[in-house]
Amino acid sequence: MNELLSNLTNVGWWGSVVVVGILVNFLSQFLYPRLAVLPVKGLGLIRSRSAKRRARFEERVAALKANPQRLPIVIATEHRLYFVASLVMGCAIFILLVLAVLPALRSTLPLWLQTCFFFMSSLLFVGGTQIADKGFETGRVVGDATRDW
Repeated sequence: MNELLSNLTNVGWWGSVVVVGILVNFLSQFLYPRLAVLPVKGLGLIRSRSAKRRARFEERVAALKANPQRLPIVIATEHRLYFVASLVMGCAIFILLVLAVLPALRSTLPLWLQTCFFFMSSLLFVGGTQIADKGFETGRVVGDATRDW
């Protein structure tokens, strides 16, 4: 606390605060126009990606409407994707449970091995959600293709 009070009474400290404030102001005026463009560019990328995804979705729906004999195969694919996603998520939960139970068994793993297990479970969770998302998208395709039947 004494150090803070001595800094507040020091003229050199106040001078450095003013100089740094002026530098930050100039830097912000220089960077603001360049940083303000980034969200607009990002929004354009998101819109183009969404348009591509929507076009691919409509193409899949049209292909399934044109050939309804493929419907059982697409439904089986959807179920397989959900099953694989459940399996991957189950493996991730198993790895996390192993990490949680090991200290109770008086077993110690090296920190790097625990980190690897945790990283693997994180990757499995991400992979499982991506697989489930593909299954959900396939289910939407089936729903849109069979809506008029």
